[in-house]
Amino acid sequence: MLTKLLKFLKGYVVIRLTGYSPERFLNLCSHHGIILWGLRSVGTEYEMCISISGFRKLRPLVHKTRTKVVILKRHGLPFILHRYRNRKLFAGGALLAAALLLAVLLPARVCGSAAVIAGSPLPHPLGVLRLQLSQAFPVAMSLIRGQHGEDPHGQSQ
Repeated sequence: MLTKLLKFLKGYVVIRLTGYSPERFLNLCSHHGIILWGLRSVGTEYEMCISISGFRKLRPLVHKTRTKVVILKRHGLPFILHRYRNRKLFAGGALLAAALLLAVLLPARVCGSAAVIAGSPLPHPLGVLRLQLSQAFPVAMSLIRGQHGEDPHGQSQ
């Protein structure tokens, strides 16, 4: 999973290789230290994934082996940032929304079934969760219960 995260952060492209000697191309990539993954044969062509830095090193190898490389897909953070480079307020709003969401969710704690609150109508862990949420968010829980303090689920405080 860590390798997937690193590949996403650095960015990679899916390419299709056609031409005279694709096997020689693959051997030259190995010799020059260019890492390829997801290699699959599609008829007489090959499709594979390659990092952005590896893709930049391909030009002399493509000319030497008389092959042709076509980009099929682009994946990763560099391509996402390039797509939204003129929408800085959108990115700022997304970061602000994520920060607010984390600020709301982090105070909520869920206890295991071993903890039982004395006098709680529910000896089940959900009762403990409900009690802790009502302590963390009293205004929201009062809106859920309504004006008269009654629980819509038929349980008293």
